[in-house]
Amino acid sequence: MLGIVSAVFGSVAKVTGINTIQDDDFVDRLNHVITVALFGLFAVFVTTKQFAGDPIQCLEKDRKDYVENLCWIKNTYRVSFDEPIPQYEKERQMNEIKYYQWVPVILMFQILLFKCPNLIWRALNTNSGVNITKIGSLAESTQFGDIESRDTTIKQLAEHISRWLIYKREHHYHFFSRLRSKISRLGIVFFFLGSKNGTYLVGLYLFTKILYFANVVGQFFLLNHFLGTNFSVYGFEVIYYLSEAGEMPESERFPKVTFCDYKIRQLANVQPHTTQCVLPINLFLEKIFIFIWFWLFIVAAVNCYSLIRWFYKVTFRKNRIQYVEKYLGMFVDVSKNRTHVKTFVNRYLRDDGVFLLRVVCTNSTPLVMRDLIEELWNLYKKSYLYKHDAEEETAQLYPHIRENPIDTLMYAKEAGEIPSKVPLQ
Repeated sequence: MLGIVSAVFGSVAKVTGINTIQDDDFVDRLNHVITVALFGLFAVFVTTKQFAGDPIQCLEKDRKDYVENLCWIKNTYRVSFDEPIPQYEKERQMNEIKYYQWVPVILMFQILLFKCPNLIWRALNTNSGVNITKIGSLAESTQFGDIESRDTTIKQLAEHISRWLIYKREHHYHFFSRLRSKISRLGIVFFFLGSKNGTYLVGLYLFTKILYFANVVGQFFLLNHFLGTNFSVYGFEVIYYLSEAGEMPESERFPKVTFCDYKIRQLANVQPHTTQCVLPINLFLEKIFIFIWFWLFIVAAVNCYSLIRWFYKVTFRKNRIQYVEKYLGMFVDVSKNRTHVKTFVNRYLRDDGVFLLRVVCTNSTPLVMRDLIEELWNLYKKSYLYKHDAEEETAQLYPHIRENPIDTLMYAKEAGEIPSKVPLQ
C-alpha cells in the first residue's frame, strides 16, 4: 500500500517539478515536502480569507466597521443559546476564543517544524565525508546516455565510494578510539561519534526518523494548547458523531456565533456594550483542522512504521548481508565465498556503506546496483583479500593497529608493503 501511495505522489512530484535527487525515502518526503505543501496551501487560503474577505460580522448598525475590527483583534467568547450570558467578565473570559487571528502563523510554524528534521539531516550528513546528493546525482545520471558513459560513471561512483570507505575508518587504535567506538554503538544519540566506525550515517538517519515521529506527536499537544481544547481526540469525536448521528453538532472548538464586549467613551462616561458576532471563517477552519487531525494521525502512523522498518533493516547484520547478496549473487557464487561476502559487507562496506548503496538504489535501477556492487567487489578484492600469512606479516609491521587486521592490510597497502594476493573462487 505504501508503495502505491509513493508511486502516486512521486508521479505528481515529477509533473510539478518538485522532484529532486533523493537522499531519503518516501516517508521522509511525506513529512518535509507533501505535508509542507498542504499546510502552505491552508496558510495561503486562511490568510486570503482574513485579509480579502469578511472574517467577522457583528450586529451593529452604528460603528459597524469599528466594532468588527475591534472584536476581531480583541477576541470574542462563546456562549450557548440555551445558557444566559455570564454576568462577570472573568466568567466570559473562560470561554474566550483566542486562536482565529493566529491560524496563518501557527500553520507556518507547523511547516517549519515539519521541515526541521530534513534540514538537520542535510546539514549533518556532510560530516560523514561523502556528498550523498552528489552520489545520488551520479546514480541518477546512469539511467541516461550511452553504455560507455554509463559504465564510466559506475566506475567513478565505485571508486569514489571506495575511497570514502578507506578514508572514514580508524587507522590508529588507542584507548580513546576504542572508547569512541564502543560509545557510538550504545545508541542512536551517540551517532556523531561513529564517523570512523561506519555507523555515522545510519545513526544520523535513524535519529532523523525519530525527529519526524516526535514532531508529529508533539504537534497534537501544540494544537491542544493553541486551540485551548483537547485537540488530540478531535478526530475520534468526529468519527463518533458521524457514525451515530450522521452529522456534526455545533462545534465548541470552532463556534460560528460568538459575543463580543467593548466600551465606548462619550465625554466623561464609559458605556459598556455587548454585541453578537458571526465568524464565517470558522466554517472553513473547522474543516481544515479536521483534515489536519486525520493527516497528522496518518503521518504519525506511517512515521512509526518507517522508523521500526529502518531500524530493523540497518541494525541487524543479517539484513545488510541479505541486501548485498541479492545483487552480489548475480556474478559471485555466494555459497563458496560466504566468509568473504560477510567480510565485504561487515568490514569493508560496514553500516554506512550499505546505507549509501540503498540511497544509490533509490536514484537508479537494480541493473545499475548490480554493476556498482560488482565494481566495489573488484576493488575489495584488490585491497583486502590476502593470504593468512599476509595478515600476520603486516600485523607485525604495524602492531599498534593489530586489533583490526582488515585495517592493518589496508594500512600496509597504502605504505606499498602488501604481500601476494589470494584469488577468489
